[in-house]
Amino acid sequence: MYKKKKQDDKCGPSRGPIELEEQDLNIRKIVEEIVILGSSHMTWKNRKDMENMKIVSLGGKPAKKQRLPLGVAGPMMKKQK
Repeated sequence: MYKKKKQDDKCGPSRGPIELEEQDLNIRKIVEEIVILGSSHMTWKNRKDMENMKIVSLGGKPAKKQRLPLGVAGPMMKKQK
């Protein structure tokens, strides 16, 4: 009397956005690996900046900025007044 609906896709329509998120994560991982592999062609400053960014992204503290010596910074501060 009643016909049962055949389900070829067991996952249904809600599966679509999940797959897009998985693909997006995979692409991000690939880009990160490319940046890491390309670091051998970077200068040491660029490599150090990349390492510091990675440390901060993992929850570490950012590196302190280099301070100017007072002999160099003194005349600059006088000009500001």
